[in-house]
Amino acid sequence: MVDKYKIEPSSCLYIGDSEEYDIEGAKNAGLFAVRICHGNRSRIESTADFVCDGFEELLSFLENDLDVDG
Repeated sequence: MVDKYKIEPSSCLYIGDSEEYDIEGAKNAGLFAVRICHGNRSRIESTADFVCDGFEELLSFLENDLDVDG
């Protein structure tokens, strides 16, 4: 999508729940990565830029806290 629409990877948001399959790939591609834990995030180690417990927290983050300009 980055190549097709000629946008900067750092301007893209990737949301996933797998550290290995989602977050690592997104970070390696230069994307802003959000990991959904579906549970207690205090036990989760992640390289994601943001970690949330579920969709309600994700929605709040997207509406209020996302700073796409860094």
